[in-house]
Amino acid sequence: MRVVFTGFCFVLSFTFGWAILPLNYLASMLFKIPLIGFAFMLLFNIITGVTFFLTTFLLTVENNNTNGADIMSLFGTCFPNFLLIQGFYRINLIGGYKEVNKIVNNLQNCFSFISFVKIIADM
Repeated sequence: MRVVFTGFCFVLSFTFGWAILPLNYLASMLFKIPLIGFAFMLLFNIITGVTFFLTTFLLTVENNNTNGADIMSLFGTCFPNFLLIQGFYRINLIGGYKEVNKIVNNLQNCFSFISFVKIIADM
């Protein structure tokens, strides 16, 4: 199971790199020193990606406002960092649900065994 999620993460990271390079290259041409353009785009991408992700997440979780979250998500698709964060979040949700289900099943088996032992001890 972990191999599948590792493959998803690799494909997501590869496509993110493929999407972000042309944008960063064009931004580096706007400055006299290309390194300043790359640094500017790094900060711009981090700020926009995290801002859009947190806004959509908080609108969905706190207010249960899916319309506002959908609109922010639509605007966020213009920024590759938002898509990267959203993709990792969704991969984490899929894996997290499966892990939680395993833990719950193990706890249920453990508690049923404990109750079985208690019933036998009471006899």
